[in-house]
Amino acid sequence: MRAGVGWKPCAVRQARTGADRESPTGSAFQTGEPVISNHLEDESRIRTLDVLREHGIRRAINLLIQGEGQPCGVLGVDSPTDGRLSTQTFVA
Repeated sequence: MRAGVGWKPCAVRQARTGADRESPTGSAFQTGEPVISNHLEDESRIRTLDVLREHGIRRAINLLIQGEGQPCGVLGVDSPTDGRLSTQTFVA
């Protein structure tokens, strides 16, 4: 995690998400497809990261950031509230 708002000081610049397909960020990076979960507590496609559990995160979306010619990262948006995230939540 490079930056964030609302995280405990120990999380920013120290938390790691993983690059494998079971990681939300790794899956988005490897497939190029958004990874959306509106009920992390019931998620079976990806693992819920410890840092998300520790912060009471209930829903998350991870989107590929496309650079010039190749991906350059993943944008992750996490929320402790109920509701629905979708790709329509974000405007290109």
